[in-house]
Amino acid sequence: MNSFTLKYLIVFVISIFLPASAYAGQNLFAAAGIEQVNGKPPAKEFSLETMEGKKVSIGDFKGKVVFLNFWATWCPPCKFEMPAMENLYKRYKDKGLEIVAVNLQEGADTVKRFMQKNGYTFTALLDSNGDVSAVYNVSYLPITYIIDKNGKLVGKAIGAREWDSSSITNLVEELLK
Repeated sequence: MNSFTLKYLIVFVISIFLPASAYAGQNLFAAAGIEQVNGKPPAKEFSLETMEGKKVSIGDFKGKVVFLNFWATWCPPCKFEMPAMENLYKRYKDKGLEIVAVNLQEGADTVKRFMQKNGYTFTALLDSNGDVSAVYNVSYLPITYIIDKNGKLVGKAIGAREWDSSSITNLVEELLK
């Protein structure tokens, strides 16, 4: 083998392994298009009702990774991302992921019909007065906060996402460890 061929062989081998090694050091939040929250503040406590009138607190999910999603049935980007949210939920619900979808100021009947019609099984809560949305500074829909197992805010995503994409599942798997 001459030196010219050896150089190309080395470049080829490096190019095969470079993407994997570059990815290993990559920030999983950035790769998923999710803003990482600095300082990891505790999630702001709240209690809301389900469509059936049961009170649920965000603290009820301590020990789980929570995707706290704010949405409305009239919001096209919200409707776009919900099938992928359901896929993500089905894949990881038994491993410690909870999706909590807080509906912004719509009635229980409207939300219940929407959830049933689309076959969504993740938790839906009613923010009837918009109080919790105000506490979380929701000014755009959809918006999702990611809460780690210790109840700390670690991520924020403004706008719709493909929640079942490989970059997001990589992040979820890391958070679930």
